[in-house]
Amino acid sequence: GSKGRLVIDAPAHTPTRVRVDRGTGDAELFEFALPKPAVSASAFNFGGSVGLSYEAAAVTRAILHDRATECAEYPLSESLFLAGLMDTIRRDLGVVYDADFTPSYL
Repeated sequence: GSKGRLVIDAPAHTPTRVRVDRGTGDAELFEFALPKPAVSASAFNFGGSVGLSYEAAAVTRAILHDRATECAEYPLSESLFLAGLMDTIRRDLGVVYDADFTPSYL
């Protein structure tokens, strides 16, 4: 943005460091640990696999407790806005993927 930038370490779904650069020459570094994997026999339960656990908890809360069809923290309107914004940015940059085209047989 016009006031600075965030640099999120990879992988994006399980970052442990975020740098905030406000353009003043002194970037702030924030470091944090990921949640530990739950004690489970699941084959998918490994270090870093809990990166979306907060999102999953929000969806669970919305469905089971609020009886809602979307999360208050990130409603469908926000998802659609962000998807449109990303499409606009890609178009403006000239980024095109094969999936952007409808096959002729459809």
